[in-house]
Amino acid sequence: MNKKWKVLATWVLVLCLGMLAILGPGCQTADVGQKPGDAGEKMGVIKMGAIYSLSGAGSVIGNMQRDAVMFAINQVNERGGVEIDGKKYLLQGVFRDDESKPDVGARRLRELARDGIKVFQGGTMAHIALAISEASKEEKAFFMASCATSPDFFHKDTKAPYSLSILGNAISVGRSGATYAIKEYDPKKLVFFLPDYAFGHQHEEGARQIIKDHPDIDFNVVYSPVGTADLTPYIIQVRDLKPDVVVIGHWGNDAITALKQVHEMGLGKDTKLIFIWIISVFATAVEPESIEGMKALTFWYPDMEGLKDEEVVNATKELTDEWISAIGSPPDAYAMAAWLGVMETVRGMERGQSTDPEKVYNALMENPEFNSPKGPATWRVDGTPAYKYWAFILEGKGPGTRKDARFDFGKVLDAYEGEEFLVPLEDLGWK
Repeated sequence: MNKKWKVLATWVLVLCLGMLAILGPGCQTADVGQKPGDAGEKMGVIKMGAIYSLSGAGSVIGNMQRDAVMFAINQVNERGGVEIDGKKYLLQGVFRDDESKPDVGARRLRELARDGIKVFQGGTMAHIALAISEASKEEKAFFMASCATSPDFFHKDTKAPYSLSILGNAISVGRSGATYAIKEYDPKKLVFFLPDYAFGHQHEEGARQIIKDHPDIDFNVVYSPVGTADLTPYIIQVRDLKPDVVVIGHWGNDAITALKQVHEMGLGKDTKLIFIWIISVFATAVEPESIEGMKALTFWYPDMEGLKDEEVVNATKELTDEWISAIGSPPDAYAMAAWLGVMETVRGMERGQSTDPEKVYNALMENPEFNSPKGPATWRVDGTPAYKYWAFILEGKGPGTRKDARFDFGKVLDAYEGEEFLVPLEDLGWK
């Protein structure tokens, strides 16, 4: 990235953060990538809405997703913008805060759609992404979710016509967690410790789809309310079940609380711990001892050293280096997902030669194969990407073994390949 664009990206970020502080929750907006010098005055502009949890329970992730979308937009504009019918357009991001509330997220999409915006990124939490997708039905908008979301998002009877999720169905996370726990540890007693909202419920649903084939396993679920500062009574419930393995599936600020307090209460001394869908923003917010030796599954990791696929290792390094150069910190897994969502949306625009939601969506469905730092993938008819590598398996690093405190919390051990964890299409009404 040349010096001009590094400076532009930095100032855009500063401007956005300043505006967020002034405007307050619900009014956050920033115009990213418009008119870079004289060239911008000769180019048209395509506006992209971006709706994330910039405040509330999901804010620890939502603000990171916002920064990732900014970075992606600047990359697109650096290479010359979006080309449609031989004309170049600069991509401009318009950001809104869903306040970690489904009704607010849906309202933000309606507001922007009625201002003429046709394509959207967003979704920090599963139930909010579903609400935004529902609003996209009414407004006939294109929506790319940046998080794993609810099964109704993908079911043929309920799916919005132009919605996709770059991370797919949250049920798949539960399926993968249960499968890994069984393969790795062969437990007699297995407990899932989950947040009591849609994301956690879907983890349980996915786990039960796997557990039904293992009737010898004593399986239990302990839920904790979202936003609970003291998880002590719930961790005691887990401990009293005397499990061989505990799978932790909390999210957002709750994930940080769970990791800290599970460690402080010594749960890992008597049982094996697995964290499903861990990301850097959780793992680096706790003491290294909290995750040392813990196994975890993740969508992606910014250092793939140890993975056998050199193409993925190299592509990951290239993106991570550029990200650090532009933003000053490495990308988190969910940040990369938000970045990839922008890139796939732009691919749909250019393939469809339009910003019309139907044409953008159909262009991706008709050209479903794409590549990424996560490896190759193909869009399914339900709006889920089938990645070659569904999840990467990490082992948590302890103190004194981390190369970079900003993200180096684990070592990649392996990857799950194939579609084993995807919800079958027939279960979603497609066959």
